[in-house]
Amino acid sequence: MKLATFWDKIKIGEILKFAWCTVMTLGLLNSLLDGRAGINLMFISRISVVMVIQNSLIIATVAVALFWLMKLHPFFRWSLFSLFSGDGQAVNINLLPMRVRYFGLVFVILLMINIPTIAVMEELIFRQGNKGCAQALFASLLFGLAHCLFGLTTNTSSYGL
Repeated sequence: MKLATFWDKIKIGEILKFAWCTVMTLGLLNSLLDGRAGINLMFISRISVVMVIQNSLIIATVAVALFWLMKLHPFFRWSLFSLFSGDGQAVNINLLPMRVRYFGLVFVILLMINIPTIAVMEELIFRQGNKGCAQALFASLLFGLAHCLFGLTTNTSSYGL
């Protein structure tokens, strides 16, 4: 039996994808079991119609900018994980569970409930304590690079700036 045939038969890629999805989903579940679910749901319940409209406009602006950046140059479609995908497309490994049967719905619900905690963690790591434009710019660069490590495309990661 050829080695390539062996790996094709056991579908190592599918096993790794399933394992990663399990780790991501259990991580989100664990953060809720730590007692943060109530705090997160409190923040979510305070979302108003005005906030939804404001953020929808921001998301639309970013989406248009992303579209034009990807048209501008192929570099802006690149991701670190483009190197590992068979078709060269960017893959955000943190959102991979959304594409996997049976994980998708559970993962999306857990992700939505955990978004306030994730946002606070990002603010504490990358924004807190910045004094002046130079520090803020450097922190924003680190923010974008950290997102590149998780498979976001370069144009998406640049919005940390």
